[in-house]
Amino acid sequence: MHRRTFLATAGAAALAGSAKALGSPNASSVNFGADLSPVQFQGVQSPLGPGALEGTFLEVKDKFPPNARRVVLDNLPPPMAQGGPGHLGSPGSCEACSWGYGLGTYTGSREIAGPRAGWDSNDPHDQVSAAWLYQWQHASTGKPNSCPTGSMCIPYLTKMLRDGAASTADAPYNPQHRPKVAGMCAYIETLNTTGTPFPGMDRFVIGSYKSTGIGGSGNQAKYLPVIKNLLRNRHAIAFSGLVPKDINAPVLAPNGVYHATPGFYPNSGHGQMIVGYDDALGALLVQNSMGANWNPGPAHDVGHNGRIWYAYEAFFAGQKVIGVAWPKPPAAVPGTVLPALTRGAPVLKVVNARVHDTPNYSRLVLVLYASAPLNVKSLAAHNPRSGHHFTATINELLRIGYQYIQEPAGTFKPKATFDMTIQALANGTPVTYRGPVKFGPL
Repeated sequence: MHRRTFLATAGAAALAGSAKALGSPNASSVNFGADLSPVQFQGVQSPLGPGALEGTFLEVKDKFPPNARRVVLDNLPPPMAQGGPGHLGSPGSCEACSWGYGLGTYTGSREIAGPRAGWDSNDPHDQVSAAWLYQWQHASTGKPNSCPTGSMCIPYLTKMLRDGAASTADAPYNPQHRPKVAGMCAYIETLNTTGTPFPGMDRFVIGSYKSTGIGGSGNQAKYLPVIKNLLRNRHAIAFSGLVPKDINAPVLAPNGVYHATPGFYPNSGHGQMIVGYDDALGALLVQNSMGANWNPGPAHDVGHNGRIWYAYEAFFAGQKVIGVAWPKPPAAVPGTVLPALTRGAPVLKVVNARVHDTPNYSRLVLVLYASAPLNVKSLAAHNPRSGHHFTATINELLRIGYQYIQEPAGTFKPKATFDMTIQALANGTPVTYRGPVKFGPL
């Protein structure tokens, strides 16, 4: 028997050795917050190029053209302010603002294939509450009085996948307009994050997520095409990394592009969101969480007033990890039930199974649907004819999304049937699924 194992480490490898990245005290007294510990990313698979999903249930129907040189996403939540004058980055809730409010609200505005009818990302009722998620993460780690410190990224996605989130209408960020950090923290720490304290939180449930490390300017050639491909397929992208030294008053080049010329504070951390790109400018469109008065400019210019055109090379010089999410499943999802060997396990359907080849890799890609949140821990594919056995070690929550086993190019034939075994946790209980799955090109 031949056995190969693919370990999904996503951002973990790129972030190995990273400490908690809390903003430098020299950054004009702001207190940016991010925990880039690699532990949270272990087992999270990197997002594949959207070509891997063409023809599947997850294919986006209203995507931008593959040769689009400029993309700006629509129905975005407006840039929010996590701090007041003199402390734009305090408290350290930027991950909740980007991976929660930003990515969660935008994902909620989408169906699997296109826009969600009646969803207005400018309406607080249609926005994820950054304040509530920020307090939830601190409380869930046994530190409910941790404001204004930072937080991790992936837990926000897992919380939204399991339960959804409170809306900004239910838990506004700064309802009493408290401009000082102590006042904001005093309010945030009163929020009830036990269970699902507000009605309708399941409106913000997401279907799945992926994440990968991108750290270092040398990775631009590898990851810029991935980022642009995701944007063309209507994905907003949360990211975290180092804090530029001039972030409070960014200096733009004559063409309006930001190059972070003074460099970055070491051991700092800040979360933001990519919402577009422009090849003519050579820049990504980034949405910050410092309010609409940050990087002010003409009202019609999408690259100002809370957003900025961030030069490709400057972005990759300082940023560490990206994340994307898929919307929750519709009421009816087609597919073939993969038999459960564990009594009471959620229903797991194989919606699509395909072999996806690139010049470097051959992959078995499974689009999966679970009737309840399922923490997928491993995939195993056994070819009964050849005796070959392939595995992937994973740690991802899923309602609807995709998992894959990756091997060198040419490993998998265009059409093959494997005996699949999927190990998972359902609400903490180990469950196993096993059955034959036919893979083929789509």
